[in-house]
Amino acid sequence: GISTATLYYTTGDTASSLWALDTLYKHQTTSGMLPYAGPPVSFWGKSDTYHLWALAGTGRLFQYTGNTTWMASHWEGFKGGVACSLRKVSSKGLMSVDQTADWQRCCQGGENIAANSILYQVLLHAQTIATAMEDRVLASEWDVAAKKLAMAINTHLWDARKGAYKDNPASSLYPQDGNSLAVWFGIANSSQASAVSDYLHGNWGLYGSGSPEWGMNIGTFPGSMEVNAHAAAGNTHRALEMVRLQWGYMLNNPNSTESTFWEGYNKDGTFNFQGIYMSNAHGWATGAAEMLSTHVLGLRPLLPGGERYAVHPNPGGLRHCSGRLNFANGSVDINWQHQSLESRFILEIDARNHRNGKGEIEMPLFPTDDSETHSPYVGLEGHGRIWPANSETDLGAAGILDEPRLSTDGKRLALVVPGGKVTRLIASFIISVLRV
Repeated sequence: GISTATLYYTTGDTASSLWALDTLYKHQTTSGMLPYAGPPVSFWGKSDTYHLWALAGTGRLFQYTGNTTWMASHWEGFKGGVACSLRKVSSKGLMSVDQTADWQRCCQGGENIAANSILYQVLLHAQTIATAMEDRVLASEWDVAAKKLAMAINTHLWDARKGAYKDNPASSLYPQDGNSLAVWFGIANSSQASAVSDYLHGNWGLYGSGSPEWGMNIGTFPGSMEVNAHAAAGNTHRALEMVRLQWGYMLNNPNSTESTFWEGYNKDGTFNFQGIYMSNAHGWATGAAEMLSTHVLGLRPLLPGGERYAVHPNPGGLRHCSGRLNFANGSVDINWQHQSLESRFILEIDARNHRNGKGEIEMPLFPTDDSETHSPYVGLEGHGRIWPANSETDLGAAGILDEPRLSTDGKRLALVVPGGKVTRLIASFIISVLRV
């Protein structure tokens, strides 16, 4: 889940996740359950959520690499793992957890929001995998199952008065993990996502975001889920505030390495786990890395292996950002600048090393609020204006593959650019005085 993404987005490493998953599938039980922990710990079964995280990690790794040979070698095991979890879906349409080992949270079991949210994510990945494995019937079945599951989650676990999801249908606990996952994985609609983001923000303390399911101590694994949830809800500013608060505290604390992230700590900032068992370099505490890559820089694969990729930057108050992502057949470099005083955004996509790829761009636009009308203007360096297009605009010659489309709120312009070249876009606003 978290660590697989961190390795990919920070160092381009996918091999270590592949080897770890190879080990888990080697020790899969006959019921389809993947281990809670592989050898030498060797905890077989025991955890529905960790089983689901392994399946989600399988889907993520395939999305990153597009390695159909590797995926085919685990196709039967993956199908068995999904079937194992779907057999636990109750008459309400929710999966009921009976293998309750988890991270250090309380109260796991039953029709749990976190487990059901992970299952939903697994089913989305499963559709992509089934399509790649040429089993379109199963892909369709998993699509139906995902939609039914999302409906059941919102029917039985959403509490509109609280503005958050309950841990179980009869629970008074509103956990950090499950609420974050429901937003991050797209189960919540936009108004629900906004409400959950506000609820989670209300649990912040001096040293990080408290986990209600862990006595309001600071769980960095569910915190990794939360920081991505804020970004998914459109609150990039808040996500960055959380990075500065929680990850900044760990990086600046002289009691640890000042370079790695902890498994969890007390609400007063001191070490948990009696100070002796806690991991000071915890892979599942690193979720900020994915958020910064996929939401702030805005770069991620859309199709397995990144033949088609997204560039959806979200500055969140930052002035500039740059980074690179390695896909299966080449790399893409992104560099953006936000010149807020001029309401100007400059985005450079260097895809010279990814010749056969296509980038789906969402160019952010930043209108100002005053008494004038504002028309977005987007130019392509070397070709002039591409939006608004006119009869003289030759989009094909400019290398724009699809007709640009303005979002309904006027804050983003969507377009598709080819690989094998550098594309430099400049967005600003033409201002004309209103005539009354």
